[in-house]
Amino acid sequence: MSRPVPMASLAAFARLRSTGCWVVLLLMVGCLPDASGYVVEGTDGGLVGRDAPGEDAPGRDAPGQDAPGRDAPGEDSGIPGDCALPVTCASDACPIPWLIASVEDLPGGQSCGGQVLRFSLSASGICRCGGLDADGNLPELPFAIGFAPPTTVVVAAEDDEVVGLNGLTDRFLWSVPNGDQPSDIFPIHEPGPDGSARIAVANRRRGFSAIQSIQIYEPLTGEVRTTVEPRDFGGSNISSATLNPLDREELRAVKPSAFAAGDADPWIGGTVTMPYHTLDREGFFLTTISSFFWNENYRVVWTGIRSERSEVFSYRSIVPRTENTLGPGGRCDLEATTRLDYDLRCAFWAAVPDPFDDTSSFAICRDGAVSRLVHLESTDNTCTTIVEGSELFESGRISDVSVALDDYWGGP
Repeated sequence: MSRPVPMASLAAFARLRSTGCWVVLLLMVGCLPDASGYVVEGTDGGLVGRDAPGEDAPGRDAPGQDAPGRDAPGEDSGIPGDCALPVTCASDACPIPWLIASVEDLPGGQSCGGQVLRFSLSASGICRCGGLDADGNLPELPFAIGFAPPTTVVVAAEDDEVVGLNGLTDRFLWSVPNGDQPSDIFPIHEPGPDGSARIAVANRRRGFSAIQSIQIYEPLTGEVRTTVEPRDFGGSNISSATLNPLDREELRAVKPSAFAAGDADPWIGGTVTMPYHTLDREGFFLTTISSFFWNENYRVVWTGIRSERSEVFSYRSIVPRTENTLGPGGRCDLEATTRLDYDLRCAFWAAVPDPFDDTSSFAICRDGAVSRLVHLESTDNTCTTIVEGSELFESGRISDVSVALDDYWGGP
């Protein structure tokens, strides 16, 4: 089994892209990265910090609203030491944006329990924060993950429960039963004077690819605000849903046989609009979608198959609407530092945009029983492994990935 690329490799990649120097990381030919502002510690070579770590760390809008947590977030996690990777950020702070990923504890290995990986992202690199397990209250098989500003991380497990936790303190907030297989978790705002942020959990029946229902919860209490079925807004047979970055009260969905992205209002049952992301369906089959507005860009990524190859398709625009095109595809042909040839063995399970690089994304790549969280550069099809599931613990499998932002929407 191949070993994952050290975190420092991704940091170097970030430095190279910020200076405009694009090279294969192994060779480092003709352009050495600027290492100022970084400290490497531990045996895994992890990147640990910004030039001024923690200066923009997020806080609660109303301190104490979900009860106080630990003095050092993540430090006292209930995750056993041999089930967690060391923290590589330079301080206890873990500034948003975060890259968060759910990890299942499959049967047959050591008993580690389900957990959430959490990384802090910046324009100059990525560092690993303390893991989360909701004070030991996560299900063993967390299947999907999402985030509702300002602090709530939500995970859902198949035929088990949906759990909300405070992403800063790892404090358990709530849980509700879940009898289906979760597909997507994403933030959405409820109409009304306060425009409060909610969290949507899309579910499907086991063995089926189409979403059957979407529950929308209050993120601090788990109160169900509404439950809708895709047919209520003209979106039957959709395979994946996310937020609509143009309108915080709407969702965006992909329908493998009909459109790449269509927008709908789940609150009033609005019909899916004529999608402005379309494509020639011949040779394409899209399965997942993720989108947001951040850093003055509208970003959308899909996973799917084109010409029998698993790819991640990326789209960006600085204006709300543009021509009806699908972005270019990217795939893990060659891992930059280990020269591991993924070829057809790499099946993309999920992907999210990289907030700091318009042509990059973070994706879960599965190769048989091996699951990897990778950073994919679509311009040259190079992938850098951030972490491998079995690196956490023998029975660990990375199941879903999301980006936590203070705000996901653009426009008025």
